[in-house]
Amino acid sequence: MLFCTMLGESAPWYLPAVFLSVFLWAFAVQIAPALSSRPWLRRLYHAAPPVLIGGMVLHRAQALLTLDQQHNEVALFLGSSSPVVERLQVLLTGYGGIEGALFALVVFALAAPSLPSLRGVHESTRDFVRHRMMMHNGVWAALLMLLLLPSEAHLAMANPPMQPTVSPMAWSMFGSILLFTLLVMMAGEMMTASAHIAVNNETRLLFNRAMMKTVVALVIAWALLFQSEVFSPSWWSRPASDAPLHAALLVAVYTTLVVGFHAPASLNDSRFHHHPRQVRSLTVSLALTAVILLALSARYAHRVDIYGEGAVALLTGWRISASLMLLAGLMMLLPSLGYDAAHRPEAWWFRVGMLFVLAVGIMIDASLWLAVPGLMFAASLHVLLPWASESKHPSVKRFIWVMGGAWLVGFVSVLNLNSLELGLFVSVGVLGLCAAFSWWAERQRMLDGT
Repeated sequence: MLFCTMLGESAPWYLPAVFLSVFLWAFAVQIAPALSSRPWLRRLYHAAPPVLIGGMVLHRAQALLTLDQQHNEVALFLGSSSPVVERLQVLLTGYGGIEGALFALVVFALAAPSLPSLRGVHESTRDFVRHRMMMHNGVWAALLMLLLLPSEAHLAMANPPMQPTVSPMAWSMFGSILLFTLLVMMAGEMMTASAHIAVNNETRLLFNRAMMKTVVALVIAWALLFQSEVFSPSWWSRPASDAPLHAALLVAVYTTLVVGFHAPASLNDSRFHHHPRQVRSLTVSLALTAVILLALSARYAHRVDIYGEGAVALLTGWRISASLMLLAGLMMLLPSLGYDAAHRPEAWWFRVGMLFVLAVGIMIDASLWLAVPGLMFAASLHVLLPWASESKHPSVKRFIWVMGGAWLVGFVSVLNLNSLELGLFVSVGVLGLCAAFSWWAERQRMLDGT
């Protein structure tokens, strides 16, 4: 391999090998146990992504620190005599920062079983956590590679400038990359821990600590996004035009749904899993989800010029809501194939299906962004309904009417608001409020011993 040129030209096989190794981690739950009788092959399966991604980082670092004039970032950002600090700035805030984030994701997946939250657990639990974290972070690493590492990141420019033409990004970009990488990691911890809580309580501490850290990080992340182009009217018609912002919002929305929707709903499943009304609660939740998604998706499509108006916008909303409901509904069939390690497996897989379809589908069709406010409101109902129909705690039952009224006011407001950005803000706030109510209700139940 020639390390003096762009990686995509000196080793054209390298990037496909990186993507394939990461993509195979998406099937770690099936592949890793099957390789238990072949230790050397299992080690290769585990080590390939961090080793290959680490090679990408080292290659880029070597080019930037030695000021290789054939490298794109050197030609665009650095001169022949740039100081070391400026070279490090370009490395950590440009494509090198993104590759470093991918490296951190895959290394964290392998190191997750050694977290202090899992000290003293059984070896089977450690394997469970490792394989699920590999699957979660592998999927996200593949998505982020597709979103943030285009071909020009590894192929030489046809006409490189004689002098630098672009200023290096501010150091704050490195902080943003670090923040959103941590959000993906902590979301993976919560998803993994929630999948194991039905087996035993060994991952409960991991779940609780990840949730507390995520709430703090999300407040900072949304504060940054509120000041970005996402909250401008023109963004919704061209969401994929700014790839870093597109990826940041996707991570923020996904993590918000994990901590505000999946996490409290999973705990509700464990609290009320013997309740006779659970089938009715799930049925009502699914029906209301379909209605809310259709109403808000169509309304948002009407507000964005490229999606049409009237009947055209309604059909766009129908297509979006039907796609989400169909694909998430199909994942509810997985318990019949043996994937049922949850108190309410159908509800658990529906939530995971919504998260998965949203994260992957947005890359295929940008119109799925129109479903985000509706999904936030539907997620809020999934958190509230078990407390309304299955809880017998008197103070909780009284306060649930207040929460229902707040939810209804927020929903009607978003339907009538002309500002898409304000609608997103309200939907995130309503989901956070409902999640906070769920934690409060659980605390009240525990204090009263009911």
